[in-house]
Amino acid sequence: MRRAAATALSVALLVVPGTALAGQATTARPVVARAGDHTVSLADIRAKVRRAGATVVTMTEAAGGVLVEYRNPLGLIGYTWYDLPGGQGYPIPAGYFADVEALKGLGPEQVTLLDWGPSAVSSMWSFPFEYRCSRSSATAAFSCTMGRAYLPIGMSVRFGSKPNEVLDGLVLTMDGVELSFGPKAGQDAMFMADYVDIPPVRTSFDPTAHTFTLTFQDAVAGPDLGLPEGTNPFVRGVALREQGKDLAVMLTVVPGVRYYTGDVESEGYLVPFLELRFDTVDKSGWDAL
Repeated sequence: MRRAAATALSVALLVVPGTALAGQATTARPVVARAGDHTVSLADIRAKVRRAGATVVTMTEAAGGVLVEYRNPLGLIGYTWYDLPGGQGYPIPAGYFADVEALKGLGPEQVTLLDWGPSAVSSMWSFPFEYRCSRSSATAAFSCTMGRAYLPIGMSVRFGSKPNEVLDGLVLTMDGVELSFGPKAGQDAMFMADYVDIPPVRTSFDPTAHTFTLTFQDAVAGPDLGLPEGTNPFVRGVALREQGKDLAVMLTVVPGVRYYTGDVESEGYLVPFLELRFDTVDKSGWDAL
């Protein structure tokens, strides 16, 4: 996943010992909160986090432990699992986040995080994706890998980061669509600066018309853009509509579609494209990135 990997390289500049680059299978050495013969309380753990210069955001108890979400001095979010009652702390080595939440699989040997996409250190904004972190036993270090997040089709999300682009290509794939972009006239320098990306986009869904819409900020359709003919098992029609300075791509999906996922890649680091996939079931956890 090109975007997440690029984000991780930036995040790596800020991580503390025990964290690693996102997108890689990583491990972290446990940080032990020595409690002697005394039972460690949640207040003790909160105090330990505070002494390290961080602030506790949430503490979620589950299966003999507690997952601590904390905010570091730079305002970024990290996680550590503490076993109770001993107080051994095991960092979740996925890096630091700007917008993230812990979800399914919460326990002493498995933690799954959903990253909503915004980079912690740049303007890049990925499609939401998961970090799946696990360990072989309750005393081992965690390791993390990245995977696709399939979202309910009615859940609106935003991603992308570079406006003033042209939609140059739109094709149907086996399970969705692929859209590629280029710069508007006179915008080549900004298009290539630092990285390439698609325009900021927000999704929406009209269940009555079965229409899934991607609204791209400050974007236009290219003069040679043709709409795809035919259908696939999930998309049965495509239409475009200008909305002021924005461009709406409207996909008519079959009634059984319930979930979608996306990924932004670049061809030769020159042409950014969005691959959007649909499905009738939630396949989160099936596909790696």
